[in-house]
Amino acid sequence: MSQDRLAAAIAFMRADEGACADAARRYNKDQNLKLKYGMELWQYERMVIEQRGLCYICKQAKPLNVDHCHKTGRVRKLLCTKCNTSLAVAEDAELLAILQKYVAEHA
Repeated sequence: MSQDRLAAAIAFMRADEGACADAARRYNKDQNLKLKYGMELWQYERMVIEQRGLCYICKQAKPLNVDHCHKTGRVRKLLCTKCNTSLAVAEDAELLAILQKYVAEHA
């Protein structure tokens, strides 16, 4: 095999590896969304487009997490990690009161 053909074959294999890796990531994300939230990747991608790739609360372009109600399992919106974590704390009235007291005492 000539050096040119060998180089072309190697380039093709590397490109194919990248495509396979991308497909595997998409498949894994799709399976994760189905298991955790009962939704498919296309539904998540539609939400990303509808929110213009921004966190629904802070409107920042950050990686987005699926926010859902822990009681009902219903998917709400896509949030950045900071807003999603803050919301979890805000939904726990007792913990929120303790945090507010802490901040007031240590201001």
